[in-house]
Amino acid sequence: DGAVRGYFAALQRGDAPAALAFGDVPAGPRDYLTNAVLKEQERLAALRDVHVTGTNRSGSQATVAVTYRLLFGDGTLQFNDQVAVRERRGSWHLTAVAVATRLGLSQAEDRARILDTVVPTESVLLFPGAIPITFDTPYLQLAAGTSSVQLRSPADLPLTVEVSAQGRAAVLAALRTSFTPCLAGSQTADPRCPTATPRGVPGSLRGSIVGTFAPDAAITVDPVATGRIDVRDRKSVV
Repeated sequence: DGAVRGYFAALQRGDAPAALAFGDVPAGPRDYLTNAVLKEQERLAALRDVHVTGTNRSGSQATVAVTYRLLFGDGTLQFNDQVAVRERRGSWHLTAVAVATRLGLSQAEDRARILDTVVPTESVLLFPGAIPITFDTPYLQLAAGTSSVQLRSPADLPLTVEVSAQGRAAVLAALRTSFTPCLAGSQTADPRCPTATPRGVPGSLRGSIVGTFAPDAAITVDPVATGRIDVRDRKSVV
């Protein structure tokens, strides 16, 4: 467990060379095994409260159970990971100091970056922690369930993009601004305004919204590279 503690301490310090020295590096591109990427991971979610909870040894090999927290801006996530180590020439080393995984981004690819680079479609090596993907707008973010990577993450890691709290507020404000004139019944109403029935005449809807405007609207990111946002809601109008 000393090797595992030292490894995670190096990650917390943002010291990539030290972390790599604790074991073997898997095959794959090492572009993201750097101090700069570690710093970005720490910025997105600080890695804290690392605890070794158990060790299962069999001869010169062992599995170390470890828990830690990632402190994202919108909440904290708790993780349980398993770290494989082996003894070599009297000392213990991690069998893999990084995870090889393919980041399966199928939404907003044109708006996503890892530092200043396009998110690759092939497998990459990453340190455990926050996935260092950011977007060119604060309105998008990785969903909590797919925002991090562990040493035991699968070789293919599907990612989900969602609308952030800031994005949701902006979308609802824009929707309110554009929808209000629709209820005025203007002859110059936007042709995209809803109608009372599928065969309704554009611009014929008049009234006011019953209740709060769209607090429960379903706001999702479409599976397209541009990051188009889809809004669905049903409202009563009188």
